[in-house]
Amino acid sequence: YVIDEELKRSINFIDREDLRHILTELYNFTKIRTLKDKPGFKEENYRILKESIENNLYPTDGKYIAESSYMTIIGSGLQERDFEWTENFMEKFRDKLNPEVRDNAYTFCKATFDYRKGNYGEALQGLSRVSIDDFYYQHRVKNHQLKIYYEIGDFEMARSVIDSYRHFLSTAKFLPDFLKTRFGNYVNFTSRLVHIHLSGERKNLDDIIEEINTTDPLVIENKSWLLEQAGKLKK
Repeated sequence: YVIDEELKRSINFIDREDLRHILTELYNFTKIRTLKDKPGFKEENYRILKESIENNLYPTDGKYIAESSYMTIIGSGLQERDFEWTENFMEKFRDKLNPEVRDNAYTFCKATFDYRKGNYGEALQGLSRVSIDDFYYQHRVKNHQLKIYYEIGDFEMARSVIDSYRHFLSTAKFLPDFLKTRFGNYVNFTSRLVHIHLSGERKNLDDIIEEINTTDPLVIENKSWLLEQAGKLKK
């Protein structure tokens, strides 16, 4: 475990702000290794995250929990399918968010929770209530809408979201280029899978799977999800 026994023994002697920074650095380090598909780091990353919450050492924005931290923690918990812990965190820490962002952040996270639990209708309703004035929320909403419509087999709606998502990526002036590339690859691969469903033509499926497999995880969003959906088409 990255947080070794010496650090655990010292937890009451290290300045809490220093300890907060140490955990943040460890989290970021293991997150980068996780994105690069380095074995073992995904589990370490999640343990560090929970350690920071359980010891009240999560990143803050003044007196509030940082909005990005709240969303990241919930997203990580859902990826690990740690539903009970994640739901408890989501509800308990809702009131620790800045009131200016509280409702929107909670509404989005509740929708992603519903999606992960397979409650697609509730998830879509929740996403429709999220304010997308912030372009990062706009991306996140489209990201999940696309996955939901794909998973429920509404490929015409999925194609509509793809068109809207591409327009968003081409016009979002404040979105960094590396994120446009990362999200663009996700959209393009999903579009190719949608095309297979709509056309029934599977001759390029093996090539698509190979391309997804060989794409650097840092430049493609939802890589494991794409491989899962492409694998289902093989059956």
